[in-house]
Amino acid sequence: PGNENSWRHPPFSATIDGNKLYGRGSEDMKSNIACFISATEEFISKNGKNFGGKLSFIITGDETQIDLPKHQKSGLIHAKNTLKEIKDISFITLDAKDVIRHKLVKQIIKAYKNND
Repeated sequence: PGNENSWRHPPFSATIDGNKLYGRGSEDMKSNIACFISATEEFISKNGKNFGGKLSFIITGDETQIDLPKHQKSGLIHAKNTLKEIKDISFITLDAKDVIRHKLVKQIIKAYKNND
């Protein structure tokens, strides 16, 4: 987060100020997940729980991109560990063999994996 003293609100916590949410990561996938939840509630209120189908969501996260202070737990890892035994929830880990883009991207992924 750079110099934490330059932040108007603490970067590693969520602060609601007026109608805005401040905090590091407040504009990442969490906002999409909130939209998924809202849309699901709306869908179920219109169609009922027994609508004859199934809802599926793809939510991404990258454990290698966690740069929280050492004392702070990762929400991603916590969710993965908490939810891994639920039958209808799956976690898929991708690596360099899954990358079908430029070969340089594969080399970068391998380099970071070897550096761990």
